[in-house]
Amino acid sequence: MTDMTSFIDELIEEQENHDAAQTEAHADLLLLEISNLQQSIADTFTTAEEEQTLIQKWALSRTTKMQDRIDRISQYLETFMTERHESSGEKTLNLAHGTLRIRKSREKVEITDLGEFLKHARPEMLRTQPESSAPDMAGIRSWMKMSGKVPPGVEVTPGKNEFSIKIEEQPHGTDTKG
Repeated sequence: MTDMTSFIDELIEEQENHDAAQTEAHADLLLLEISNLQQSIADTFTTAEEEQTLIQKWALSRTTKMQDRIDRISQYLETFMTERHESSGEKTLNLAHGTLRIRKSREKVEITDLGEFLKHARPEMLRTQPESSAPDMAGIRSWMKMSGKVPPGVEVTPGKNEFSIKIEEQPHGTDTKG
């Protein structure tokens, strides 16, 4: 009986080893499947990024041409509005599809010599903080407007006419081409 028991034990042990080997092989195949799926995910993202780059290059190429045309048309409209402003003084032109404007920008005040400026600066031209004083550009502009003078150490660059376009919003689906 011992021979038979020993034989059965050997068979059971062999079956267990075989089952363990099958389980390990199956687990390894599942790990391989996970690895393949992870690589597929990475490949999908790589392909998507390449496609996005391709689409962005196409969109940039297409919109660059359109923006060049917008710039040329805007330059024409600026010239048109500047001439109109010079001849009639008109600053705003309201049209069905938008508004053209000419506005003078604020003059630029620049401190060119801080030492010279601080020697002659009035209190309203300074923003005083404990232990320091700094030019107050709004105060300088205000003082210059009231006095009609430019303080020493200050340079004024006159404002320039600035052109702007405001396009009226079109409802979606409205074709503006004739």
